[in-house]
Amino acid sequence: MRAAMHGIGICSLVIGWVVLSAPGAWAAQADGSASGGFWPSDRMLQYFVKRASRDLGEEYELSGEQVGQTEAQMLARWPKWIKKNQQTIQPLFNEMIEMRINPDPPDPTAVADWAKRALPIFNEFRTQIQQGNDDFRAVLKPRQQAKFDAQRLVFAMGLDVTEKRLKRWQQGKVEPTEVWDAPGQDQRRKRRATQPAEEEQGARPIDRWQAYVDQFILRYQLDDNQAESARSILVEIRTRAQKHLATVTDQLTTIDRQMKGATSDTRVALNEQRKKLEKPVVELFDELQRRLEALLTSAQRRMGGAEPG
Repeated sequence: MRAAMHGIGICSLVIGWVVLSAPGAWAAQADGSASGGFWPSDRMLQYFVKRASRDLGEEYELSGEQVGQTEAQMLARWPKWIKKNQQTIQPLFNEMIEMRINPDPPDPTAVADWAKRALPIFNEFRTQIQQGNDDFRAVLKPRQQAKFDAQRLVFAMGLDVTEKRLKRWQQGKVEPTEVWDAPGQDQRRKRRATQPAEEEQGARPIDRWQAYVDQFILRYQLDDNQAESARSILVEIRTRAQKHLATVTDQLTTIDRQMKGATSDTRVALNEQRKKLEKPVVELFDELQRRLEALLTSAQRRMGGAEPG
């Protein structure tokens, strides 16, 4: 769904810092003050709006006249609103980037302060989105309106989840990985993406289970109660996995040592031994997946699609 609603193309400009999306292409200001940093130029704002309106044209099979009306609506609303609120949005956006690239994990107190300041502008943004949606819907034909209404509902649910997340952060309840890219994280992702298939089929390293749960929470947009249950399940299952691994650590170390210089036949046999030792951990990860999926509502299953990798 490239363009689910009127103004969704502007989301990367206005609430990218709220939903933790990538910054995208931004113009850098020369000074290093609090008002400096990253901010789109007037031309960038216009181009983002025009691209968003054309994406909407493809998504909803709009006529040339409809695309023109949509573009005019968006140009009249978004550049003006964004520039009006620059003094509020820009520091928040820059502070979020600083938290993400900081080599040290974020201070929950700082995140709470950020969320407190972000909530009012986020709610104002949502009001603008709702008004823009009404304008866009009036441009559509009945068949297009039916598709738009369904996608609008899904996006509204996403905004509700974002609001709950901000309120949770405001209370100091934040997981570091929600706002922070740990050093080396990109390299670890690359290594996981290129590792052999047979290794991927083995036990999931339990230090990656936290990232899996974080991704699950974001992908399916779990509410606060569901997220708390998911984290409790993780703690329980990871503890059980650690206890098992503690009992077979010496055997796994021996296998690793024997692997060096072993013949191909010996390596196959050693891998079979490793799989037997790690089987309980694999089964625990499967249990983690099942119990997380049991937390989902039907709407979340439809929204999230396939199980996150």
